[in-house]
Amino acid sequence: CAFTAAMAPRPAELTEVVDPDAHPSQAAAPEVDNAKAPIVSTCTCSPSISDHVVKGAGMLLAMFAGLVNTVSFFGLGTFTSHVTGSTSKLGMHMEAGDEVSIMDAGMLILSFMLGSTVCGMLIAKNTVHLGMALYGIALVCNSSLLCIAYVLCEHSSARYFAAAACGLQNGMATSYYGAVMRTTHVTGSVTDIGLIFGRFTTLLLRKAIARRGLDKLDQHDMEQDARKLALLSSLFASYLVGSLFGASLFKAIGMLAFLVPASMNGFAGICYAGWRICCLNQALFSTAEMDMVELEVVQVVGDAAEGPECKNGGILVLRSPAASSPAQALAVAESPASRRQLEPASPPTIVVMSRDAVAGKMFAV
Repeated sequence: CAFTAAMAPRPAELTEVVDPDAHPSQAAAPEVDNAKAPIVSTCTCSPSISDHVVKGAGMLLAMFAGLVNTVSFFGLGTFTSHVTGSTSKLGMHMEAGDEVSIMDAGMLILSFMLGSTVCGMLIAKNTVHLGMALYGIALVCNSSLLCIAYVLCEHSSARYFAAAACGLQNGMATSYYGAVMRTTHVTGSVTDIGLIFGRFTTLLLRKAIARRGLDKLDQHDMEQDARKLALLSSLFASYLVGSLFGASLFKAIGMLAFLVPASMNGFAGICYAGWRICCLNQALFSTAEMDMVELEVVQVVGDAAEGPECKNGGILVLRSPAASSPAQALAVAESPASRRQLEPASPPTIVVMSRDAVAGKMFAV
């Protein structure tokens, strides 16, 4: 799902207030000149393809993280993605007064943080923005850090480069389908899996005791949680497979195992960057994602709610990130090229707009 956005002049001022309680076909749409309206993000491939790409990439990254962590333990003497464990060691060594171990644990934590800092400099949003975010550069940086860790494998500093690679990878995509995606550790994934099972159990018990079936809201919530469960379970399984593969690979080729995820991440990063430049006509170091604002679609009013075959643009009512109350939103014109149908069972539809287009366009609805 390649997101693109055009920086266009601001739309004309909206003179009417949209009533969110009105039926979309009956609500009065503000008169806006669609030709001057900012174009919101568009999708150049189907949502199903986007889902498969994101989930597959997440599973591969989780598998590579499990491999790197296992090889680090066998070859470098420590886990490099377990910041919780490093923090515990730091406290233990501080109590014992072991200055060398204190420095080692502190450097592992600092290296992981510096890696995520680099990721934050490259990728501005927590949600996945294929085609807009600089994932290619982040993957190449991750590959470079793993290569450096291999070159320095006989030196104690190798573990710090491996930890930085894990921190950089862990920040690449942190939210998808409403679930928090962490690919270099599974504590959060296992916690969320347990929470989902607990919610399922409580909901079914409540309905069974009350002798009532699941209503539409219950079904919607269960579908959402089922999607999160599938994603989180796949990440956990991938990390486990990567750890198993890493142990076997280390026995076979030793520290050369680092070059397996390094080469694949580097190749994927170059291909992604080439796709952005050649197919999407974006600059290598584009700041488009950093200059965009994510907005949740609250309601579709007018022709946009009738389907993709309609000719005229409708109105998207978007939740404002700067709203002082949930009732405040942005009402912007939607161009036919940016239209997408809303699925009731899908996660909140997010569009991105230029920061200039959002500023000063808040309306009470």
